[in-house]
Amino acid sequence: NYELKFKNYNKAVENLNKSLKAEVQNPTQRGYTFLKLGELNYDVFKNYSKAKNFYDSALATLPKTHKDYKKISKRKNILDEFGKYYDIIVLEDSLQKLAKLDSLQLKAKLAAMVEADFKKQKDEFLALKKAEKLKADKEALAAEQKNNAIASTDPNAKWYFYNTAQLQNGISEFKKNWGNRPLEDHWRRSVKDRVELSPEEQAAAELQKQAEEKAKLDPNLPKPDKDGFLGKKLEINELAKNIPFTPEQQKASNDRIIDAMFHLSKIYHFKLEELENAADGYLGMNSRFPNNVNEGNSLYLLYLIYLGKDDAKAKLYKDQLLSKHPENEFAKTMIDPDWRIKENADYRKYEAQYISIFNLYEAKQYKETDTLAVKTLEQNAETPFKGKINLLRVLVDARTKDVYEYKKSLMAFKESNKDSSLYAYTDKLIKQLDDRIKLKEEIEKQWKARLDSAEKMKSDTALKHKSNEIKAASNETQNLNSSSNTQENNTSTESQQPLNTVIDPANYKKIEGSEGKPSLETEPQINKYEKKTLQNTELPEEQLGVDPTIPPKKK
Repeated sequence: NYELKFKNYNKAVENLNKSLKAEVQNPTQRGYTFLKLGELNYDVFKNYSKAKNFYDSALATLPKTHKDYKKISKRKNILDEFGKYYDIIVLEDSLQKLAKLDSLQLKAKLAAMVEADFKKQKDEFLALKKAEKLKADKEALAAEQKNNAIASTDPNAKWYFYNTAQLQNGISEFKKNWGNRPLEDHWRRSVKDRVELSPEEQAAAELQKQAEEKAKLDPNLPKPDKDGFLGKKLEINELAKNIPFTPEQQKASNDRIIDAMFHLSKIYHFKLEELENAADGYLGMNSRFPNNVNEGNSLYLLYLIYLGKDDAKAKLYKDQLLSKHPENEFAKTMIDPDWRIKENADYRKYEAQYISIFNLYEAKQYKETDTLAVKTLEQNAETPFKGKINLLRVLVDARTKDVYEYKKSLMAFKESNKDSSLYAYTDKLIKQLDDRIKLKEEIEKQWKARLDSAEKMKSDTALKHKSNEIKAASNETQNLNSSSNTQENNTSTESQQPLNTVIDPANYKKIEGSEGKPSLETEPQINKYEKKTLQNTELPEEQLGVDPTIPPKKK
């Protein structure tokens, strides 16, 4: 505190860190030290990432009855949010740098990262171990000091360990008889391994022996090092799987950085009230990612930062907003302060028009739906429901035209609505339609195969009949016995002909001919679902999640 009075901030931080190392018994004192370090990093050094860690520790140690506990907690929550977005930017930047390395450099870099993480784990383990030993030593020293204090206040104490004179005499007598022996079990014996162990010691020794034998049987089992540290190394493959190598992955990584930079700048702007840092954040985002999704809003926020402070800059960002993003809601407000009121009235009018079109569609009056849709678009080209109205017209095609015409309409709609919220829904409809067309064509293929099979059967049967007639005529001149044998042969031959059955090429089942009589005109059989599918080329109602064409229900 003395150093802080003279603004010797670095010296103050040095003394605060010494305080943390020295004081381990008093959590309240440590809480004040953590809080002071947090305040210095927050208010003086503007190192919000470090400040977050100190505020976390302060809240964990300070009592909830502290007069500034709510204020500290609020600042800690702001820093938590700040840290989340800051970490995203650092992580994605690091991953993008790794993606630019060649394979050998990348492998070496990942290996170094694994070793660095393992070393960090061990350093933390040793620091914790040292702190625990320091704590134990301090507790032992405090207990000894307490006993000494009791002994010093009562020189005539009757208990041996409270009487200093008796303690000194005992130590001298011990050294005279035994020498300066170390403090350990069985200190009297010169050969320790022959000592009889207690049952508890024997059980512990047995467990230790089993553990050693198990380690010998499984050499791959990880073993602690000489310091007792047993860490776990990261897998290189696990590290590599998050690196953005493909253009799609790089775009997703950039999108996360843009979002984090915008939120971080707004935290500087509105919560930390660091306007200079906020402006740097907005400008840095727009410089690194031109025409990003947050550019319009950031230009308006830059305009607000400089309004009344630097009118030239305020005008610059206002002009950029109006020229580059005229559809931005803040730009519209600058042009016409009453635009939102007017837009709300227009929106209700356009919404009523759309509901009228949708009601016709829902009532399956498809011709009337299309007519009203065309008329509405001609008269109200600026309607915000233009995309949904056009999609309804496409769905009318699904009910009134074949699947190929419907697909053509869907593809045209998708191409002209790439930036629309309906794009993803249209894409799902196309995928569903492709599956439907594939099924339809497969059924038609099977149907054709069955027809071809039936025609072949008719032809083969006719040829066999003709052959039988010739054979019968040639055998009329033979004797009765021969005639009888021929008749039996003809009967046998005829019984083998598929006169009253047709083989279903799809599942090879025999199907009865009409009325059980021999028939060459029997059609290949097909189940009712397939017949219905072939006769109706229209698609059933598509419902993929929430249908965006459905208007909102009024409360």
